[in-house]
Amino acid sequence: LTGESRPVMKEEGMEVFSGSINIEGSLVIEIRKPADEFVVKKIERLMEKIRGNPSRIKRIGDAIAAYFVPVIIAVSLGSFIYWMIRGEPSTAIMRMLSILLISCPCAFGIAAPLVVWRGLGRAAEKGAIVMGSDILEGLSRVKTIFFDKTGTITSNSLSLSETYASRHRSKDELLTIAASMEYHSTHPLALSLVKEAEKKELALLEVDDVKTRPGLGIEGTINKKRFYLGSRAWLEAMGASVSSDLLKHSEATDEKGSVVFLKEEEEVIGFFVFKQSLREGVAEAFNQIKSMGIKTVILTGDDERGVIDIKNSIGPDVTKWRLLPEDKVREIQTSKTGRIVAMVGDGLNDAPALEASHIGIAMGCGTELTRESAKVNLLGDDLRLIPYLIELSRKVRLKVYQNFFWAFFYNVIGICLAVNGTITPLFAVVAMILSSLIVIGNSMRL
Repeated sequence: LTGESRPVMKEEGMEVFSGSINIEGSLVIEIRKPADEFVVKKIERLMEKIRGNPSRIKRIGDAIAAYFVPVIIAVSLGSFIYWMIRGEPSTAIMRMLSILLISCPCAFGIAAPLVVWRGLGRAAEKGAIVMGSDILEGLSRVKTIFFDKTGTITSNSLSLSETYASRHRSKDELLTIAASMEYHSTHPLALSLVKEAEKKELALLEVDDVKTRPGLGIEGTINKKRFYLGSRAWLEAMGASVSSDLLKHSEATDEKGSVVFLKEEEEVIGFFVFKQSLREGVAEAFNQIKSMGIKTVILTGDDERGVIDIKNSIGPDVTKWRLLPEDKVREIQTSKTGRIVAMVGDGLNDAPALEASHIGIAMGCGTELTRESAKVNLLGDDLRLIPYLIELSRKVRLKVYQNFFWAFFYNVIGICLAVNGTITPLFAVVAMILSSLIVIGNSMRL
């Protein structure tokens, strides 16, 4: 639910969320909240609240229905008076009844809310909570989407990107040692090392006396030699020194990601660089969004080197770097003039930018559903949900207009036939029901 990018240290008495992954050790978890306070229940109550927030399209339908009723009453009374004056009371009653029965405003009343609620339900099924039918409608008119980079475009998992070995060691040798030490660990960096070793089909070694140092690293014995894998600060605190050659390379790559050093006895023999990779489906999402005629902009606090690879990979229309939170807000506010803009962020660090946009879209934030800074909450981290939501909102708007057209067209034809006596009250009843069924059927096709 929280979408943490790295393991979070928990101590006795701290709160944990259901679904969390325990990396090491054993825990006793105490449930302190009743079922009504579970996140799923909050989502259910939130959906009920959302449905009570009418969209502009729904208000149009309510306005049509409000004017429609008195007009129909006037037409039916006019027809009744006309035939009564002509001395045909039976005809007057039959035609008045036909007009009233066939022109029931039910179709107008359900034309918009039925489609909107259906759209909100479809979005929720995909893992997106849209905070109101007006927001769903607004998505169909978005012209620019701003994206945060870290944690939004890049994944929360770290992958091994580079390996540096001292002159008398090979990269595969270092990877074999590190993967052997981390084989039984579930730490994200450990999983990345083991995965890379398996990809290269390296034979892992037997490790004895393995000790994990939370927040620092890991140590173990291989072939009677003691190895340490962890941060530079931890190794230097034990008296190890990093050679000038390795230090030069590590400082050059430090901005590319997290650096982990490997020490054998008293000598540092190399290091590994881990970096965040693009989330799965990011390039596809950007292509779909741009094909809809929507402008894409990446906003990040990183420098140009931190975004150049991403820029080349997914090709946003605009990329801006070295931005402070207030700079991001300024960029969004400048673009809001005359067009609907959306902002996609992690839902916590980007709260000001989310609030500044017309439609803030927060990712992976099931525990933050009541935040006012985001108008759309994605329970997962798949950016392909965004073009899906935009396409869904456009379909919702089209369906609503189709329903209005059919309801209006059907009623106009039916009223004309009722006025000139072509249809009877019994046929009018059937026709009235049929008009509502057409609207319902068209809505369910969403």
